[in-house]
Amino acid sequence: FIVDVVSHAVCMIRDLFGGDGAAFDRAMEELDAFEDFNECLVYMSEYRWNPNSDGARMLMDLVTRKLL
Repeated sequence: FIVDVVSHAVCMIRDLFGGDGAAFDRAMEELDAFEDFNECLVYMSEYRWNPNSDGARMLMDLVTRKLL
């Protein structure tokens, strides 16, 4: 399980944050604070990530599982 979590984090850092782990940490803290799915989507849309990237799909899956 831990290997999957680490590999997912590495993928999201690479795909969504250009390798910036600190930016990833900040965004994850902000995303974790959301209680409303739609508000979370608005926040995520500000980043203009490629929705077809592996990292974006992984993050969307996490957000969906947490808030829906």
